[in-house]
Amino acid sequence: CPAAVSGEGRLVVPGRLFLDFVRTSQGTVVEISEAADRRELDLVAGDGEIALATISSEEWRAPASCSGDPALWPTAAVTQLARVAHAAARDSNKGALRGVLLGGGWFVATDSYRLAAASAPVSSHDGLVVPVEAVMALARIHRDGECLVRTDARRISFESGVTTVTSTLIVEQFPAWDSALPPADAPHAISFSRGEMLAALDRLSVLA
Repeated sequence: CPAAVSGEGRLVVPGRLFLDFVRTSQGTVVEISEAADRRELDLVAGDGEIALATISSEEWRAPASCSGDPALWPTAAVTQLARVAHAAARDSNKGALRGVLLGGGWFVATDSYRLAAASAPVSSHDGLVVPVEAVMALARIHRDGECLVRTDARRISFESGVTTVTSTLIVEQFPAWDSALPPADAPHAISFSRGEMLAALDRLSVLA
């Protein structure tokens, strides 16, 4: 985006706080200045002001890039991957349940209380468990078009447009999830209106 820059420099700031301040600010212009004596970055927009702690770019270690063979994922694959992320555990002690499993033609996530599975229109990277934070980051940056995916023994990267999301993989074993699903020939099946079901759940959620 266009900016009037009066001096050059490189700093690392908390990305989520920076984004939230800019997104919720009332002003149309954001003024950014470094307070070197406090190792902070001052942001001013409208009637809001915030100071963010910083670290120097030399102290920040970027993750190593993946060197594996690339695979092209269609937009449908990224969409399906993002659809199951809500079911992954957020507790750091949950091991493999903190990620999304890629494999067997499915994307799968579960926190042991609920399970979400979506068909995967890709056949590569079977058996990998991707941290849910990386999946959500990919969902935020991806637009229409193919996504270039690379993996090595420890990492996975998603290249979408000019942005790359790189993450370490989860090494813990993902649980056997397919046994939690009813067989395709189960004798009982229920069909319902998605809109009506969502409306009913929304009303009930006030008591949950």
